[in-house]
Parts: sequence; structure tokens; C-alpha cells
Amino acid sequence: MPLERFHPFKRVNNEPRSFKELTPGRLAVVNVSMYSRLLDLINKEATSFAVWKGSGRPAAYDQARRGLEDIYFANGDKEKLERLQKDWGRDFDVFENVLARLEPIIQQERRELLQEAPYMRDRDVVRHAWRAARRVPKLSHDQRIRMLEMAGYTHEERIGLVKKIGVSGGFSVVTSGIAYGMLSVALGINADSSLLDKIPIQNMRDALLLSYATHYGSLVVKGHQNARLLNSPDIEMSGDVGATTLALILKRLLPENQSLRDHVVRALAVGQTGTGEIVWRLLSAANIDPSIVFTRNVSGTIYNTLYAVVAEVILETERVKLFVKERKSK
Repeated sequence: MPLERFHPFKRVNNEPRSFKELTPGRLAVVNVSMYSRLLDLINKEATSFAVWKGSGRPAAYDQARRGLEDIYFANGDKEKLERLQKDWGRDFDVFENVLARLEPIIQQERRELLQEAPYMRDRDVVRHAWRAARRVPKLSHDQRIRMLEMAGYTHEERIGLVKKIGVSGGFSVVTSGIAYGMLSVALGINADSSLLDKIPIQNMRDALLLSYATHYGSLVVKGHQNARLLNSPDIEMSGDVGATTLALILKRLLPENQSLRDHVVRALAVGQTGTGEIVWRLLSAANIDPSIVFTRNVSGTIYNTLYAVVAEVILETERVKLFVKERKSK
């Protein structure tokens, strides 16, 4: 299979032209991982450039980041490089020198990843996908386009999917605001009168265990609904931008393993909250009032249930639209 198929990087000298055992999905893993690594290197060099400039550091950082990436992906095209040289002026030579220094590092790491790729297990692919997906919401529009290109999406697909990632990011902000708002209201009610005193369970430990069970059970349902939304060809997004980007990348990296992709999306809903729980516990210097924990769990359960209901309404609406469309076409 020609390595240019997903065409993200310049060809490494003496690199084999084909790997019979390298599937499109594994090649996409290499491309996505190397693009993430390239961004790490460029961000580090852009920080150094901003410090060297001394004044206007945020602007200088952004200038260096864009300049380094644009020149790298000009891929030796003379016309593009001439245009970029006019755009960046004297900084163009600085960027070229930086890229010349980075090139051996990128080439070596890509060789190593290409050798590793045929033997990767699916869980290793998920790890690489997650590293890339979690940075997508922070990327610019052009960088999101490029990340999807690395994953193997066509130009037309990339345009549509970037819009969906943007919409999903907007929904994430809204749903997070609703969740925190519900929690604030619940904590306010609890401050006036403990909710634990109002339930017919005498043992406080049992009440807390029940609240945890319902909270994390509702997260499983939320994750399941996210998987269903993302599997719908007419929707392909969810109210969690992390789940949306991860699913879109995995769809190309693991094209034949939808079951694993769905499990990962479900696990993400639980894992993100579980990680937050651990951090919350670690940062709490004193023992947390059990009534606050109970209230947080009840509020989370209500929110996740409402999320699942809204998702079901959206899915059912799309199903009805598809049914009507099919009837009209007959």
C-alpha cells in the first residue's frame, strides 16, 4: 500500500514504499500519531520563539505556530514557499532552520512507529486515538481539518465533520452549564435542609452507596446514548465533544471493530466522571460532608437521565424522518 495514500508527511529517505501487512487503519494510526507529535514539537518551538521575540508573546507564539506548520506542509512546493516567504518575511528563515532541526526527529519517530504499527493491538490504537482526540477541541479550524485528513477522511467528509465537531463543542458547553447549574441548585437546597435527612434510609452508608450506583448507572446509559448518536449516519455527533472526536477518529483507525468503538465511547462517559471524582477527593483537604456527596450524585443522576431522554427523542425523530423519506421515494 503506498504510504502516500493518507499523505500527511514528507517521505523519509530510504523508507519502504509499501507494507503488505499495514492496513489502512494502521497507517492512519501512524499519520494521526505523528501529526499530534508534530504539533507538540511545533508548540514547544513556538514558545521559544515567543520568548526570543520578547514583546507581544501571545501574538508571536501564534505566528510561529502557524508559520512552522504552514511551511512544513508546503511539502517543498516552490510556489507555496515563495508565497509564505513574502508573508513571514525575515522570520521565514528562522522557521526553516527550526524545521530543519526537527526533521531528523520526526523521520526517526515515524520509522519506529511504522515498524510498530503492524503489530499494534486494538487497545494500543485506542490509546493513540485518545491522545489525538483530546486535543482536537483546542485546535484551530484548519488543524481540525488536517487531523481528520490524517485519519483518512476525504475533503468533502472533513468539511462536514469539522462542522459537527464545532456543534458538538457548543453542545458540550451548554450541557456542562446545565449540569453545573443543576448541581448549584441542589447544593443550595441541601444547604438549607440536608437531603439525606429526607430519605427513608436509616444507614448513611447505604444511602451513599445507592446514590453512587444510580449516578454511575446513569452515566452508563448516557454513554450508550452517545454511542447510538455517533453511529447514526445522519447525526454523527453527541453532546460530548470528546466522545464525538474520539469516535470519528476511531471510525477510520478501527473501521472493522464497531463493537470496541462503542465500548470506548460508553467507557469514556464513566471514565471522565470517575477521574474527576478522584481529583475531587485528592484536592479535598478535609473530609467531605456526606450530604454534599449524596446531593452531587442525585443531581448527576437527574442530569444524565434527562440527557439520555433528549438523546432518545433526537434518535426517534431521525428514525421518523428516515421512514417518511423512504415512503416518499417509493
